[in-house]
Amino acid sequence: MGEMTVTSPDQPGVALSIMNLAGTPKTFGRVYTTAWSTIQALCLGYASWQNPAADSTCNIFSANTVAGWAGVDRDVAKNWLNSGGSTDLEYLGNDDHQYRYIDFVFDQFTRK
Repeated sequence: MGEMTVTSPDQPGVALSIMNLAGTPKTFGRVYTTAWSTIQALCLGYASWQNPAADSTCNIFSANTVAGWAGVDRDVAKNWLNSGGSTDLEYLGNDDHQYRYIDFVFDQFTRK
């Protein structure tokens, strides 16, 4: 499967998120990219009920979560996330948000 589309039962023909599962790996490689897509899908499954434009927030949450889970060095993750630009999701009707490092999210998902 190369792409996953998240829709709402209220509007089954309207895509809330489109995730390219077979695309170019993100900065930290294929394992990081696959985990990001998985967490993103779970986040959207919960958040889209409260916020129909949840994709941007879930992208930032997913990036922090997976950085902790994948064991990315804290300083590397912080530098990368804080310089990541915006979520660039206006094509889905979402507001763009700036990527940022969120310490408590990173810490919660760091494997001990």
